[in-house]
Amino acid sequence: MSAYNPLAWERVPGFANSFDRYGWVDYRQNVIDWVRSLKPAPARLLDVGCCRGEYLRKLKEEGFAGELLGVDVTPQCVEAARSAGLDVRQADCRMLPFASREFDVVLFLNVLMHLPDPAQALAEVCRVAGKHLVLSCYGATEERGVWSRNTKAFLNTFYPKSAVLSAMPEGWRLAKFETFVNPFGDPVYQYLFTRRKAGKGE
Repeated sequence: MSAYNPLAWERVPGFANSFDRYGWVDYRQNVIDWVRSLKPAPARLLDVGCCRGEYLRKLKEEGFAGELLGVDVTPQCVEAARSAGLDVRQADCRMLPFASREFDVVLFLNVLMHLPDPAQALAEVCRVAGKHLVLSCYGATEERGVWSRNTKAFLNTFYPKSAVLSAMPEGWRLAKFETFVNPFGDPVYQYLFTRRKAGKGE
């Protein structure tokens, strides 16, 4: 597998501690609202690439009653999340140590920008998602190459909606889609995918 640097973004000017600086801006809160709107309420949630566990903490604060688990490839992030009392483990999103469909809902938020092979990661994340996948990534109206900020952390930053839909494995349908702009002026596309029931395309 190609190497990538999941911590390099923290050294990009303006990106360090963006949760601390900008808090729960609209596109972040939208993820929480989507999860809370799912019926029946998810019993198990996995946040893949959870960093310090900000979304897990927020869900816990807002009364999410199910099991919350996170994974991140970076030891420093795992340590920070665990110190906050969260169940977070070190794992690569391309090789998740879980059974197929083990979680009712999986979050995969702004991770694609770091990966040399996004389709491989999407397939693996969808494998462990039983019912729902909440995905976010930087969006684009057309194909774009390496991000203009020119850091090794961002390999394929901007994804047109069509590229994301074509990369999704079979058996999933797009239930919701929203477009936001982050504090840096970048477009953020958010997707809520739902696994099709047996006999309906799966």
